[in-house]
Amino acid sequence: PDDEILTGDEGRLYERFSMELEFAGAVKVALGKDGLSDDMLPRFRAAGRAAARANVPVVMHTEFGIGAVNAVDLLEKLGLSPGKVFVCHVDRQADDYRPHEEIARTGALLEYDTIARHKYHDDESESTLIRHMLSRGYKLALSLDTTSLRMKSYSGNIGLRYIIETFIPHLRKSGVSQVEIDAMTRINPASAFI
Repeated sequence: PDDEILTGDEGRLYERFSMELEFAGAVKVALGKDGLSDDMLPRFRAAGRAAARANVPVVMHTEFGIGAVNAVDLLEKLGLSPGKVFVCHVDRQADDYRPHEEIARTGALLEYDTIARHKYHDDESESTLIRHMLSRGYKLALSLDTTSLRMKSYSGNIGLRYIIETFIPHLRKSGVSQVEIDAMTRINPASAFI
C-alpha cells in the first residue's frame, strides 16, 4: 500500500487528493465499522476538503451506514454540500428504516447497492425499503455493489444487467413509477455532479 495515504498529514494529503482530482470526477472515502475513527480523520478531512475545492461528489463506503450522519455533517463543515455525498451500503440492512431516514434527512443521497446481495436480504426486502423511502420523499440512487466473483462474465450468478433486466421490472410491478425509477437511476445521481 501507499504509505503516504496511511501516514501523511492532512495538508499533504489534501494537496495530493486535489492534484488527483484533475483526472477524476469523484472522491471515494470509507468509514470503518465504528464510523469515522480518529486515525481516519486526517485522510477523511483531506479528501473532503479536496472534493469541496474541486466541487465534485464524495462516494462514502459505510458499514450499514454507521457514522454516516456525523461524516456528512463534517463534509458540510468542510464546504461540501450534502447533496454531493453518496452514502453507500446503508441498505445492507433493510428492516430498520430509522438509520436510512436519519441519513436521508442530512440531504445526502442514499446509494442503494445491495440489490441481488442475497446474503443480506432478498430483492423484495430491498424493494419494500425503497418504496418506504420514496413515500417519504427521500432521494435515492440505485447501483450494484459487486465483485468479479458475482459477475456472469467471471462465472458468477449475476451481471451488470441485473438491475435493468430483473430489479427495475420488479420495482415497477410493486408500484414504483417510471418517474421515480428515472430519478433513482439517472436524475439523482447526475444532480450530485452539477
